[in-house]
Amino acid sequence: MAKLLESFRADELGTTSIEYALMASLIAMAIFGTIGALGTTVFDVFAYIQAGGVEAATVAAAGSN
Repeated sequence: MAKLLESFRADELGTTSIEYALMASLIAMAIFGTIGALGTTVFDVFAYIQAGGVEAATVAAAGSN
């Protein structure tokens, strides 16, 4: 029984797998957070364009009234 416990304590393969899984989950959370933030910004830009904001800005910049 002592040999079994010693071999279990010395085995680090499971520990390495858990560390890689934690790193992968943190990277995935960072990616999802970035996509979420950019998605909101892109949606706002398209809503502005749809509302005619770009056309109004172009006409005002050209000096046409």
